[in-house]
Amino acid sequence: MTMRCDHCRGELGLRVRRYWHMRFCYSACVAAYQRRLGEETKVKIRRLDVAANDNLQSFGFGFLKRVARHLPR
Repeated sequence: MTMRCDHCRGELGLRVRRYWHMRFCYSACVAAYQRRLGEETKVKIRRLDVAANDNLQSFGFGFLKRVARHLPR
């Protein structure tokens, strides 16, 4: 099954641009998709970004070191 761009439905190549859980073939497709979003959706995405960054920072480097110990070398 061929993966397709979530904006133009073109085939995805080796380089895939991501925006949330979506995949795009070109940065122009990402920009076009973002322009199409409603203002409420943009606010919601900004809030989710802030929450995700806050959660990531709370893990700190200790979390990353513990995870790295369990990864195969």
